[in-house]
Amino acid sequence: MNKKETSKRVKRIRASYSKMRKKFWSDISEEWLWHKDDPKQKAGFSQIPRCITFIGIIMDKLAKNMKISSTYLALWCHTFDEAMVIIKDQEAMAFESGFTKGERAIYTWKKRMEMLAQLGFIKHAQGRSGPYNYVLILDPFKIIKMHEKDWNITEEPSYKALLERAAEVGADKDLYEDEEEE
Repeated sequence: MNKKETSKRVKRIRASYSKMRKKFWSDISEEWLWHKDDPKQKAGFSQIPRCITFIGIIMDKLAKNMKISSTYLALWCHTFDEAMVIIKDQEAMAFESGFTKGERAIYTWKKRMEMLAQLGFIKHAQGRSGPYNYVLILDPFKIIKMHEKDWNITEEPSYKALLERAAEVGADKDLYEDEEEE
């Protein structure tokens, strides 16, 4: 699908959803909705993959017995679309990632960050706030593709669900990239 077709499709979907929303919830005014195109609210948005839930499920399986997806999501919520995060307060990031118990929270958060780096989802650089002061979020589809070759991920229901959702949103080419080039 080219950009023009995608734009038309998005406009059709928006119009359709807008009609349904007004039909189902006619008592809810626009001011109660979070619109990314609203200049008053635009600063509160971050672009995240529409497949983030399936990406999270897969990364948690890759990490075995360690839930890393909440830490990953917290990182995404701190990026400004350039894929980089500057972490000035590790305790705050630990809390936002769901770890709330003092020094143990920071330790647990660092372990999750270490696992995200080991699996290839992030790169990090040392700064005055420690080894995770500067974090780069890599393309999760490319990382999942990399793991697909090493791990029998193709039979996982979560992987199949990711492929299905990616196709729904027009992002499946990113997961089939290598096959199409051959």
